[in-house]
Amino acid sequence: MRCWYKTWKTLHAVKNLFIAESMLQPLIIEIEDLHWIDNDSLKLVETMLRGIEDYPIFMVATSRYHDDGSKPLLIKDLTGFQNLSGLVHELNLNHLSDEDLQALIETELDAKIHADLFDFLKSKTQGNPFFTQQMIRYMVEYDFLETKFSGKNAVSEELLTLKESARMEMPSQLNALLIARLDRLSRDLKEVVQTASVIGREFQVDILMRVLKDISMIQIEKGEHEQVWMAISELQYIFKHVLLRDAAYEMQLNARLKVLHYMVADAIETMHAEDLSEKYADLAFHFDKAEIMDKAIDYYEKAGDHAKENFHNDESIFFYDRLLANLDLTPPQPSPSNEREQLPLVDGGLRGAKSPLSVNGES
Repeated sequence: MRCWYKTWKTLHAVKNLFIAESMLQPLIIEIEDLHWIDNDSLKLVETMLRGIEDYPIFMVATSRYHDDGSKPLLIKDLTGFQNLSGLVHELNLNHLSDEDLQALIETELDAKIHADLFDFLKSKTQGNPFFTQQMIRYMVEYDFLETKFSGKNAVSEELLTLKESARMEMPSQLNALLIARLDRLSRDLKEVVQTASVIGREFQVDILMRVLKDISMIQIEKGEHEQVWMAISELQYIFKHVLLRDAAYEMQLNARLKVLHYMVADAIETMHAEDLSEKYADLAFHFDKAEIMDKAIDYYEKAGDHAKENFHNDESIFFYDRLLANLDLTPPQPSPSNEREQLPLVDGGLRGAKSPLSVNGES
């Protein structure tokens, strides 16, 4: 009973904070990646939505479809939310209309486009906004566009279109397009982007700099200029899109990824040595990916205990399930060798980075 009351008080305290803020100025609450929301956060959303219709609060949530094609729901059960009748709207942004697609293309290019270019982009992207943006940037970066004059007599209009020679060179799949854009980055920036992708979609600059010791904020800013990521705060960045992060991650060899996951975990352990409790989950994940199973098992147990002590029951169950899976399926692992090997910068490998893990061949 005390546990329930404590949770209730916390949820309503957060709600009252938002209401108080909205009384000072209209408030927008944005929830990104709803498809990944946890049950505790959903409880907060449900608490927030009860009785807020008289306050200047606008809540917007974005999500992808689940893998089975179903939609993530902000409110799973509408019972008790009659106060929101007529106030909840759903926008399906899966595909843009022809009019909106043309507006997006011309906004991205800051120019009028020829019908040939519109037809090409529509056939390739099927009106997907992210795919369209990435294809446009690819065309610009490779100088695949040219000006075509349209009109009769004295009236003529300059319109952008795709060079005929470029049609066969355009990647047809989104993942191939993203990889092609990443491959075009400078060698040093590509290394930084790939390393950051191992940390996660969101990453802290101090951890990245500890893994790649010879980088500077200039390279981070170059990544922002190249539309790879954007700043959340002075020392925290987020990839522009999860698919861009996934492409940077998946284009690397397994052997390199294991090394990087180990180095990220080691950086977190060192930098947060005074209190690792909020980093148990991250450490378990990275040591698991690095196949340092004794450490992964230790941190999965600690992460499960920490989540249980804070009444995050679903998270606790997840970590204990991962713990049991590793205990059941993983044979005893020898301790990492003390030898530290140099990794050359080949296919995006680490330049001068060192790790106790063997990297002879791909796992």
